[in-house]
Amino acid sequence: INNGRILYNEHPLSRPVPGRTVIYDNSQTIDLETVPLNGGFLMRTIVLSSDPYLRTRIRPQEIKDVAPPFVIGQPLDNYGIGLVLRSEDDKYPP
Repeated sequence: INNGRILYNEHPLSRPVPGRTVIYDNSQTIDLETVPLNGGFLMRTIVLSSDPYLRTRIRPQEIKDVAPPFVIGQPLDNYGIGLVLRSEDDKYPP
């Protein structure tokens, strides 16, 4: 199954530009039955938050703020709601 993600691609000069500042990458795939969990769990994302504060994280690392900046080449992270599909952690049963 595709494991799509949004990657932080470059620091914007002013406003973020879709397809430049962030890019959608669906090159990774996972097998839901065999992907190693390493003591964790596998979730299906249902909804992700798009809080305005995320804009403050789109900046170079040398600019300090309350929230840490996104890292170029890495997926964006935020809060959301998901469904646990598989788990090796008793606190998060499927």
